[in-house]
Amino acid sequence: MSMIRRSAVLLVSLTVVALGLAACQNSRVGARCRTTDFGQDSTNVLVCRKGRWVRSVTKQQAAAFIIAVLKSKQTTTTTSAPSVKVSQVGVGDGFACALLSTGAVKCWGSDAAGQLGDSTNTSSATPVAVTGISTATSLSTWTDHTCASLSDGTVKCWGANSSGDLGDGTTTARSTPVVVAGLTGVTHVAAGNAHSCALKAVGTVWCWGDNTVGQLGDGSTTSSTAPVQATGVTAATDVAAGSTHSCALAGGAVKCWGSNGTGQLGDGTTTARSTPVAVLGLSGVAGVDAGATMTCARLTAGGARCWGNNFFGMLGDGTNTDSSTPVAVLNLSGVSSISAGSDTSCAVAAGVASCWGFGGNGRLGTGATTDVNKPAAVSGLTSAASISAAFLSGCAARVDGTVVCWGDNSAGQLGNGTKTSSNTPVTVSALP
Repeated sequence: MSMIRRSAVLLVSLTVVALGLAACQNSRVGARCRTTDFGQDSTNVLVCRKGRWVRSVTKQQAAAFIIAVLKSKQTTTTTSAPSVKVSQVGVGDGFACALLSTGAVKCWGSDAAGQLGDSTNTSSATPVAVTGISTATSLSTWTDHTCASLSDGTVKCWGANSSGDLGDGTTTARSTPVVVAGLTGVTHVAAGNAHSCALKAVGTVWCWGDNTVGQLGDGSTTSSTAPVQATGVTAATDVAAGSTHSCALAGGAVKCWGSNGTGQLGDGTTTARSTPVAVLGLSGVAGVDAGATMTCARLTAGGARCWGNNFFGMLGDGTNTDSSTPVAVLNLSGVSSISAGSDTSCAVAAGVASCWGFGGNGRLGTGATTDVNKPAAVSGLTSAASISAAFLSGCAARVDGTVVCWGDNSAGQLGNGTKTSSNTPVTVSALP
């Protein structure tokens, strides 16, 4: 028997055994058989049809077919996407969190105020599960606290609480999530510096926490440890909370309230407002996000607009001039996600991630540490689904369900098990 034929026979025989079939080595054409048997003679692979053996293919052909099937299965296995994915990612000051498609939340980085939500105050350079969160529908982080809306319409928050940031009626920090008092029917949540806001399905906006410059939007400057309604906001479809200001999207237009020293409310002034005012010259908005001292919006037409502080170029218009009304972000189209941070901004457009503003600590992810005043591509990051920029680092969720982060890593906020900073994206470990 030739070497090729001997190899083919061996491969067929081994495959038969591996598949758990009964092999009949002395089979012959025409002999009786059972349909569960696998047969072969000196030349052919036999199949049992109507109780009798008939020729099928040569052993060499069978071997080639088996190899092709095995290769196909191997390729399918190695390229299949994970069943659990990350649907949203949020970056705070020295920590980050991710919302999984299962409704669970994981966080990593600094935990000094309990912002990882795992019932400890132990920082972690890899993701840890937030205690008692399994049905989250939206997630938001900011300085040192996090909030999540749940499928039953309630909201839970955890972390720092010195100004009533968590909305549980106290000012006690929490290392496990607590329910925001009296809040139901919520579809979306936004965490700010020391305040938070929530959007109800009926289109109203409710905020709680610090209100020293009117960021709760109820017409006062009195802080509240429980939610109060923002005045004059109806039919809202999105909400955002920045350092000391807040915004809501309704009917394609945006209203903002709170501090306004650099024009971050977009009303053409630098006057603080305790009730919402309309952002001038802005329509066709699909989403809004508030940063420390600036605000950005993505448009239904695919572009983006930003307004407010532009000291480091975080408005993305090619200048470093502040603007109290929206300016167009350069070279962006097809924007699907936008994020305003402390002194940087980022966006995803057609799957490509870009950032602009202050470049220190590698927080733009471009591979450099220089400032840029218009969008620059995050190094090697394509197939991005959403992005979050805040403080010293940034993170993005990719369409394959994984998360990458870049920038400062002194608290383990890049989530890769180290404390080594990186000015290009690194993959977060064990996520999802």
